[in-house]
Amino acid sequence: PNGHGNEWKNWTSGSDEVDEFIHEIQRNANESREFIEWIPYDKFKNVEYVARGGFGSVSKAVWTEGYVKWWDCKRKIWKRSGEDSWDGYEVACLKSLDHFSKEFFQEIKNQLKFRKSNNAIAVYGITKNPEGGDFVMVMQYAEKGSLRSMLNENYNKLNWKKKLDILRFIASGLSEIHKEGLVHKDFHSGNIMMADESASYITDFGLCKPIISNPTRDNKIFGVLPYVAPEVLRGKDYTSESDVYSFGVIMTEVFTGYPPYHDVSNDVHLMLSICNGLRPRIRRPVPRLLLDLIHRCLDEKLENRPSSSELTRTLKRYYVDVNLENEESEIYRQVISIEEDIARSQQDYSIDFSQLNSDTHSTAVYTSRLLPRPDLFSA
Repeated sequence: PNGHGNEWKNWTSGSDEVDEFIHEIQRNANESREFIEWIPYDKFKNVEYVARGGFGSVSKAVWTEGYVKWWDCKRKIWKRSGEDSWDGYEVACLKSLDHFSKEFFQEIKNQLKFRKSNNAIAVYGITKNPEGGDFVMVMQYAEKGSLRSMLNENYNKLNWKKKLDILRFIASGLSEIHKEGLVHKDFHSGNIMMADESASYITDFGLCKPIISNPTRDNKIFGVLPYVAPEVLRGKDYTSESDVYSFGVIMTEVFTGYPPYHDVSNDVHLMLSICNGLRPRIRRPVPRLLLDLIHRCLDEKLENRPSSSELTRTLKRYYVDVNLENEESEIYRQVISIEEDIARSQQDYSIDFSQLNSDTHSTAVYTSRLLPRPDLFSA
């Protein structure tokens, strides 16, 4: 993309900083998925609010042209996705941040970096909402929404193979982040977007930082309380092991269908309880090998937690054994044994999600927020 066309020069975002950032990305891009562009807001139709996160809001919109796919050498034009799509247009996700800062640029850079290994959702460019004047990231729209919303829709249809498939994808994405020497720092089921019922992308790289030089800024903790590791709640720095703890919480969610601590007050008392050893309740039978893996991820001692690369290898092996119905494998035998036990007991572990919503405590918050200061625990 960096060598073609003059059309990239005939625009301005109205901000020299944003213009230079986009130009820098374009100069260094070697393929379309490393590339972003300035997209005038009037290119989007039917903009529809979807959800609010901890640091901004998300909308979806019809984008008739769609994103840049490749350079047509004969016609000397860019080919775009809207021309090839079934509907004749692309659906884009528009993410605006409450406070425009250098984190906005860092989030895009991180997302482009992990996009190369297909572990992050595609980012196509930047636009500006004329109403509020906010700069907005333009990204791929994930049809199934977040992992949490996908579980709300589909949990009762998921078998063990599908659950393992979901988790191995997520572990692989987390492993790629850690291989780059970064920690995510805001890892929860709302930040994992689902292209379908198993393929996932990690999003929200705004807090993603190098493992080294990673002080907890101003003693402030941002995150979704049920997923935050106890050492972070006590004021220690985020580490890759803290992300692995969050992954362990996500495992409980995928295996049981329930959001962590949904029926208790998400307040300082829960923070203290987590620091004192409380962990999410496992509300249905789970194979012993998988329970052991959860318990290792949620271990108080960081050195006892598996690495994200070990998680990826282990979950991939378990997935393959269950998928192939390998009767020689311990994981497959445990899955069959649990299903037989459930059938004999006639216990129904399906979830009524309308009931779950009414059972959810009014203070159970699953978007990132500023949590109480850790010096509460130093008394």
